[in-house]
This record gives sequence, structure tokens and C-alpha cells, in this order.
Amino acid sequence: MSAAGTKHLLPSRLPQPHEVDHSRLVIAPGPWLADQWLVEDQPGRNPRTLTGICDVADCVTAAYSRPTAEPAQLCYAHYWQWCRAGKPSDCVGWIATGAKPCLARSPRPSSRATPLDLGSLPPAAATEIRYVVGTKVTQGDWTPNRGLRLVLDLLISEVRRDGATSLLERRPEDWVLLIRLRCQVRDFNREVRCYLNTFFSTLQRGVLPDPWAEDKWLWRGCFDRILAAAPGREEANLSWGAIQLPWLRTGAKTLAGMHLKAGTRSSSTLQTWRRGLTALADFLIDEGLLEPRQLDRDVFLDFLTHVRETGGSKQALLQVNTVASVLELLQLEDVVTELPTPVYLRRGENAIDRAKQPRPYPEDVIERVDKLVLADPQAPPTVRCMIMLLRWGCPRVGELVTIPFDCLKHNGSGGHWIEYWQSKTSAWRRFPIPENLAIAIRAQQDQVRADYPADHKSSFRRRRAPTSAPASPAAGLLAASETPSGTCSPNTASPTPP
Repeated sequence: MSAAGTKHLLPSRLPQPHEVDHSRLVIAPGPWLADQWLVEDQPGRNPRTLTGICDVADCVTAAYSRPTAEPAQLCYAHYWQWCRAGKPSDCVGWIATGAKPCLARSPRPSSRATPLDLGSLPPAAATEIRYVVGTKVTQGDWTPNRGLRLVLDLLISEVRRDGATSLLERRPEDWVLLIRLRCQVRDFNREVRCYLNTFFSTLQRGVLPDPWAEDKWLWRGCFDRILAAAPGREEANLSWGAIQLPWLRTGAKTLAGMHLKAGTRSSSTLQTWRRGLTALADFLIDEGLLEPRQLDRDVFLDFLTHVRETGGSKQALLQVNTVASVLELLQLEDVVTELPTPVYLRRGENAIDRAKQPRPYPEDVIERVDKLVLADPQAPPTVRCMIMLLRWGCPRVGELVTIPFDCLKHNGSGGHWIEYWQSKTSAWRRFPIPENLAIAIRAQQDQVRADYPADHKSSFRRRRAPTSAPASPAAGLLAASETPSGTCSPNTASPTPP
């Protein structure tokens, strides 16, 4: 399920007022926290995710942009000063030496003198409005402007008129109808209802007692908050409703929730689960096999035959292998204990020929690595060893930073090879290496053993260096190599050495 058309999607079962825990509603900081909020139209791009004032000395204008990775933030005028100065990367240094005072300007007259009165609302209703407004504005979906001010005015007035203590006392469509009866705008659907639909879907999903029980897992505004995702991270929505068998759908959601919380499966993998389990559920329903105890190994092999005979693509056959793994996990994790067999597909029963398409490094990249990185006198030995190993054997980045301490093996005839476990393919990998690389790896292991005499499981473990600007390309690579291995993606594709 794509992100399009989901921002108005309400939960399958609306929470009742007695089920609501308002402590779940974490309100983003902003002017909406005040009892009186004067919503003013702002020119240009609104600083939706910034708070506070400009960092330039003696400037009291609201922050507009954070132009670099540094925490410095600038107002609208100083941002364009920074652009005209050539966009220096050291924004903090430019603020201290290059920023000039802005011309004094008279404040823009407000088209609205009466602020929104949130302090006089019942506490629950005020919390709900602040939560939705803060969430949508900081995510960049809404801008505090005349349109939002109109909608909040109508909503606050209707809450007072109705005497409600919470917006959850009525259904969303009831609030929309009440506001429509008293609204005098020309185009209600375009100017008001679009806000209200998003408002109530955001609120309802914010107070859901059990979001994992929903058939539609919406990332933005729901699971990004539950999983405490980093700002800007986007994942696909998951729709489990296409799996028609209730026991299979419930088991898949439970297993997927376990892996999402543990961070052991990605959203794209769960999408593959959903597609494969949907095909399996349709097959079982057509065969009249509705109970988990009826899904034995013979039935699963019939399902594999059905996929092949109906012209299943290579992707569909790969999904059959994935489904077999999911069914086995459902038993191992005691999610669906009624499944009758522990193994549904043995190795080689659904072999799929894959056309290998190696992607070698371009020659100019190889030349630059040799001349700019490996030949750099400022390159730390650890970086040089890592680049040499990448240059020779092309391990995945996630494998490189976690390569074990005992990876270097002697072949018994004067040569060496590297041996390590590939987590992605669940197989050992072994390849020969030249003598100069073996010497570099031995020196790196000696250094790690000296730094960590009691704990040296990884060949490239290092103490984190102080954060500073890299003095050379190799120093920049060193900063990247010191990232904890848990942040590296094990699914990074490996180019083929030239």
C-alpha cells in the first residue's frame, strides 16, 4: 500500500473515550502550547521544524533555515547573506566573522488581532488539538496560515457550543457535519473538510490502544512515532487485509511486529511476506483448507506446483521460499502452534536460476582509490587496511566493519586467505589475499589486541576519535569507519572487483 491516499484513513475500530490514554499524545514544542496562539501568515518557506531565533549576534528574528549539518540556524535575511557569501560549509565560523546586521524593518501587520484561545477549552480537547497541530506542522504537512486558522476557529467554536470535553466523544463525521451546518465558506470541501479529515485520522491513530492489531499499518503519524524513528525516515505502509485467512493474517502481524520492534526485518521484507502470504491464503481458500492444522508439507508442495503451473514469475517463486521460512518461524516463535510440520520446503526443492549481473567499480574510481586514498601519507593504517580489503575482496560494508578477529587463515603453503560468515546468504566465504594485505591485516589485529586485550572480536574495532573536520579524504573515511556496526546495512550490494 503506497503512501498516497492514506493520510485520511481512519482506524478500523475507533477507540472509545474510556479507552483513550492522553499520555500517549506527545506534543511537539511550538507556539500552539500557549493558552493564546496568534496564527500569522508567514512569507516564503515556513520554518516548520525549527524553533527559536537566529544565531547571529543581536538578531532576534525567528529562525528560518539550518543550512548545514551544524546546529547553527539563520533567519530569512541572514540565510540569503550566507547564500551570497558562497554558502561556506563552516556556518558557525561565518556567523562569527562574516554575518552582517540586517536592516531594521517594521514588523509586518497581522491580518488577525484575536488569537486562538486554547486555554479556555477542556484540558482533553486542548491536548488533542495541540497534538494534531504540532504533529502536522513539524512534519511539514501543514503551515500556520489563514486556512489553518479558519479551521481551528471553527473547531474550537463547535467544541464550546457542543459542550464536549473531548473530540473523541463524537464520530469524526459528526464533527464534520456540525461544522458544515454553521460554516459560511464558499467551498467547504476544499477549504475546511480536507483539514478535518486529516485532523481526525491523525488524532485517532495517536490514541489507538493497540496499533499492531490494525490491518493497515501506516508509517507516517503512527508507526514512525511508535518505533521512535529518526526524523525524515520514510517507510512503506503495510496492508495486511489482503490475507483472507484470519489465523494467517493474525500470525503474520504478530511475527512482523516482533521483528519490527527488534529491528531484525526491514519494511521491504515484510512487504514480501504480505505478498507471498496473500497468494498462499487465496490457494488455501480455493482448496477449502481453512484451518492451520490442514497446512502440511504435501499441501505446501501443491501450492508450489500451483504457482509454477499458473506461470508464476521468478519473483513469485522467490516469495514461495519466503513463505516457507515464515511458516517455520510461526512455529519456532510459538505464534501458530497448530501447524503440523516443522519444515515446509527443503533446500533445492524450489531452486531458482539467477542471472548474475556483476557491477564492477569504474576504472577511474579504482585509480582514485589507489592514488588518493592508499597513497595518502595521512591515511591511518586502519583505513588503509579496510580500503585494501574492499579493493581486493569487495565484502559488503556491513560484513567489513564486523569481520571477525580470526578471519586471517594460513593455507599451509605460504599463502593466506580471508574467511568469514556472510549473514545475508547464510554461508561461509573464503578467498585468497596477497601478502601485502595479509601483513596489513596482521598489523591491524596486533593494534586491536593491544587496545582491547580483553575484548577483541572484530578486526576493525577502534576507539572513537574526537569529532572534527577531516583533514584528508582518508580521514573522512576513518570517520565513516568508526560508525557502530549496527548502523550499517547488511543488504548493501557488493561490487565485483575488476
